[in-house]
Amino acid sequence: MTVADIPIVADKAALVEFGIRGSGARSFVDLGACWGVHGGYTSFALELGGIERAVLVDGRVTDHTRERTADWDQLEIYEAALGELQEAQSLLPAS
Repeated sequence: MTVADIPIVADKAALVEFGIRGSGARSFVDLGACWGVHGGYTSFALELGGIERAVLVDGRVTDHTRERTADWDQLEIYEAALGELQEAQSLLPAS
């Protein structure tokens, strides 16, 4: 099966950069990170620096995504259905 690898869109990448740098964020969650771009925005955000924790969630995490993001120790990958509230709640810090 051929897997499309679509380049990330510059305007969307600029929004990611603005969101992280503009807020001083040290963590983020990328939901639905694999379709087409295989963690491309996750990798872009991590390359900006300063991120202590990142979470990538997709119903099907591709091998290409795992390869692309393998060097990021602060990245947690979850293969889970996005519509299941239970899975999303498990990513939140304990209160």
